[in-house]
Amino acid sequence: MTRIALYCTDTMIDSTYAHLLVDLARAGGELVLVGDGLDTVRSLGGLPVTPEADLGAVTALGVDVLVVPGADSYVRGHERLVRTLREVRLRGIPVAAIGAALVLERAGLGEDPAVITDDDPARFAARVLRAG
Repeated sequence: MTRIALYCTDTMIDSTYAHLLVDLARAGGELVLVGDGLDTVRSLGGLPVTPEADLGAVTALGVDVLVVPGADSYVRGHERLVRTLREVRLRGIPVAAIGAALVLERAGLGEDPAVITDDDPARFAARVLRAG
């Protein structure tokens, strides 16, 4: 069973991760919502999302992939996410990002061939599920 951690942040773009969530559910996978703390955030579409775990626990959660959705807020901030992205890659956990190239660049992972990126949500979902 694939276990995916989805990073939750204010202004996360709903359409970048929606297809993945549907495909994960159909495949019988498990979703873990992680955030920079456990406070409820709001997606760009206004959906309230409450993380179940803090970013600091990602490596202990036994996830197969850390997914970073697109968001309007990656220009600055998110330092804990940047550090976590580096850490999970060093531990061999795949990172997947859709619409989040800027934060990947900030983490030094923009050219990492092991990082899963795609602009097409259906293709992205399929690649993430194969990696998990």
